[in-house]
Amino acid sequence: MLNGPADGFPPLHQSMAVTEWSISLGAAYESLVQRVEHRHRVCINPYAATSPAEFFAVISEYFFSEPEILHTHFADVYQQLQLYYRQNPLRRAQSSYLD
Repeated sequence: MLNGPADGFPPLHQSMAVTEWSISLGAAYESLVQRVEHRHRVCINPYAATSPAEFFAVISEYFFSEPEILHTHFADVYQQLQLYYRQNPLRRAQSSYLD
């Protein structure tokens, strides 16, 4: 919301490419919206399709709580969030299964 209304576009780290972020998240959001509009089954909370801001909020939640789902269905988005949050919760989830 630094540049106006909540739009799902947070300030990125200097090392992150705006184009890659926009393409990855934009394509995933549009795909989700289409699936929800056509009443297809979706792998994340369909509330994410209500706006780009809610999409960012929901995928961020999945990134930390259900990283396997996000990585499996939205690998490009997972990679962008990994850069943004500077961590890899999937690795933590996998190592906890081995314990």
